[in-house]
Amino acid sequence: MTTNFPSSIDNFTNPTTSDTLASVSHSAQHADVNDAVEAIETALLDGAPLHIDDANERVGIGTTTPDRGLHVDSPTAAVSAKFTSQHPTLGLIEVEGGASTATAQVGVDGDDIVFRPLQTERMRIDSSGNVGIGTTTPEVPLHVEGGTDAALTAGSGYLQVGETSGDNIVIDGNEILARTNGGTDTLFMQAEGNYVYIGSNVTGTRSTESLRIQSGIRGQLPSANGGNQLIHLYNNVNIGYPSGWGGQDAPNYGLSVYGAIDSGNPIISGQMGTAMTHPTGDTILLFDEFWENQGGITYSAGVFTVPIAGKYRITLNPFMHTNSGNFRVLIGINNAAPYITSHYGHCYAVSGSGYDTLCLDSVVDLTANSNIRFRLYSGQIYNSSTDRFNQFSIAKIA
Repeated sequence: MTTNFPSSIDNFTNPTTSDTLASVSHSAQHADVNDAVEAIETALLDGAPLHIDDANERVGIGTTTPDRGLHVDSPTAAVSAKFTSQHPTLGLIEVEGGASTATAQVGVDGDDIVFRPLQTERMRIDSSGNVGIGTTTPEVPLHVEGGTDAALTAGSGYLQVGETSGDNIVIDGNEILARTNGGTDTLFMQAEGNYVYIGSNVTGTRSTESLRIQSGIRGQLPSANGGNQLIHLYNNVNIGYPSGWGGQDAPNYGLSVYGAIDSGNPIISGQMGTAMTHPTGDTILLFDEFWENQGGITYSAGVFTVPIAGKYRITLNPFMHTNSGNFRVLIGINNAAPYITSHYGHCYAVSGSGYDTLCLDSVVDLTANSNIRFRLYSGQIYNSSTDRFNQFSIAKIA
């Protein structure tokens, strides 16, 4: 067999079908495989530093002691190897391990680095350094999409920090959940830090803050017997404008509030407005000016309907007309025409009292969808388009 190797080793004999490397006629010629490799380097590779470790089935480029299947060592350049692809955007390296036919790919897509287990992209790093998991267009340093609702179940959520069998936090699109080994745990925020800002415009301009909670507040879930507080104040806490903010001096109480408090309970308030002018006689009172309405209390044609059961405080401050005789206003519950024997609170004034504002105030236990009506039982109420009085409120208090 003639080769283009240097003449010193161009003396291989033509093999026969019975020849092996152990054959006497060939064993001496193959005693040192590196002689042939050196010949390849000289004759074919123009002296490139290629080394084949025949005993361990390894190839070294730039090294004579390869310790992997392919070992590339660049003595001077920072980049040891380069792979190019003629695909318009993708350039990938594919790896398949052992007996498995599953493959994984890593490479580039345009200017981004992509990771593709089972040939499906799962993560990429874009040219600006943003990492995307479940998205091909990451917009922040770590952008995660996909997953399930955060729950106590292992594997739920979008992102988990900590071991599943120990303390961990799981996050989904709008929830942070603290867990410990499949159970609930306490979530600490700034436990040893300073302020906690929630829903605030944290720009250094205190007057723009919607809520500031100082350290020293501890929240607890109520126990079965009601022994724990929903909010426990360890130190004085100001909500709204503490001393020096907006000129308001906060009192030295455990909790001081400047501004309105939203309890979350149903409430509606307002006044008669222009709905009725000087109503008289036996009639259901109407209202058309409402100042506050939250929690689902509805109104239609003199009838208020509460959405949930509970203890409600019902108030009305009717303004008695000077022309009124005996004056009486009643509260009726689930009764279109409450009578004296069936009312749930009333205010009363005798004839000749003149102009006067009375107070009707009652606390009633109501079932869900109960109806409330204010009824002028007798007399006359003073109210006009220019002089609007007769304020009311209905609020769940327990």
